[in-house]
Amino acid sequence: MFGNAGVWRVRLFVAGHALDAFAEALESLGGAVSWTHPEAEHGEVCLDGFFAEEPEAEALRACLAGMSVAQRCVRPKPGITWLPPRDWLAENRRQFAPFTVGRFFVHGSEATVGVPPGCLGLGIDAGIAFGSGRHESTAGCLLALGDLKGRAPRRALDMGCGSGILSLAIARIWRVPVLAVDIDPAAVATTAANARRNALAHLVRARRRNGFHSPEVAAAGPYDLVVANIRARPLRRMALPLTHQLREGGHAILSGILNEEASAVAAAYRQAGLGLRRRLDLAAWSTLVLKR
Repeated sequence: MFGNAGVWRVRLFVAGHALDAFAEALESLGGAVSWTHPEAEHGEVCLDGFFAEEPEAEALRACLAGMSVAQRCVRPKPGITWLPPRDWLAENRRQFAPFTVGRFFVHGSEATVGVPPGCLGLGIDAGIAFGSGRHESTAGCLLALGDLKGRAPRRALDMGCGSGILSLAIARIWRVPVLAVDIDPAAVATTAANARRNALAHLVRARRRNGFHSPEVAAAGPYDLVVANIRARPLRRMALPLTHQLREGGHAILSGILNEEASAVAAAYRQAGLGLRRRLDLAAWSTLVLKR
């Protein structure tokens, strides 16, 4: 979406229960969003929206005001900052110290490091796309994938692929085809590039698609494994279409969920026909492992 061009960042601090609503508000204005840990003092989440052009002040004000009324919370004061052009890949490589999470050794794709014995290497350039593996929601998914029991999947779907790290992990473990989809073209490009760097392009197919509404997503199913590291509200909305695309005995791994939202997400999938098999809590974030 942005390449090495400069971007406008709109930063909000919002209550955890309102994260999804304000994230969708920024997306409706044309932004790509990311979020970080709740602030220890206030329990708020730092939400960033990235825009190719400066957001129109009145449209932003009206959007945030309307969402504040709907969420019954104080209107967040946006911090708007111009971020000059940056080489995201070079910066990622400089700052990305290798680390281990579960079975995986995650490192920058250009790092000249040896993969420890018994680990599966994942070379990741996240750039502006979400998913370096350090965020607790991504780490929870990697841990869940590494511990997944039962029959090996034959077809997998990564819904909202970001950097593609989960697609690569699936392909690395089971050597099966993975359809990786995202609405953000920067994420799709990043996933495709990371698949090439990891010699997994023959297994990971990255496409810009709008969720389960895409004919290609439907045609490639049903799936034995679906991963979705998104946010709680869109996860609840996709409970039925995800379940319909999951084979009997298949697994879904869901994350991007604050701890206090996990029960509501699990309930939505229980009603759709999936049983909760495991819940992993890392700091403020939960990952759910469900089975049909």
